[in-house]
Amino acid sequence: MSDGDSFYQKVRRETARLLGYEGTDNLPADQATRLDLATALRLGLDDMQARLLRGESVDVSKMLAATQELSRLLPTPAPAPRRDGTSARERLRAIVLAAIEADRAKRGSPRGRSAAGKAKHVERATGGARRPSPAFCAGVCRACG
Repeated sequence: MSDGDSFYQKVRRETARLLGYEGTDNLPADQATRLDLATALRLGLDDMQARLLRGESVDVSKMLAATQELSRLLPTPAPAPRRDGTSARERLRAIVLAAIEADRAKRGSPRGRSAAGKAKHVERATGGARRPSPAFCAGVCRACG
């Protein structure tokens, strides 16, 4: 097999993966035709891009047509999952809770107090028996709720 044949086979295998095919052997006729067309379009686009990089002129309308046809042949990719692993519902919940906290802070409710204010509140709530950390009141104390 020559280098040209192996390059073609490599591009064909990559295109098959893009199309979601398991392999390039024993494909039904419609899948094989679609694969061959997509491979030819990719090779044509690669050639046009190489000519552009060499400073040669390229027919932009042909390049655009090939790009559009290739994008029509390839399936649309599924949206990538968020890297932080949170769902839309969890993000919305965090936004709503932050807005509630900001509103409480404006109104001066116990959760919106400073660390010193929380410590005083806890001291009053526990009858001064002990002095917990200021973070104790953040949702744990019944009075702060």
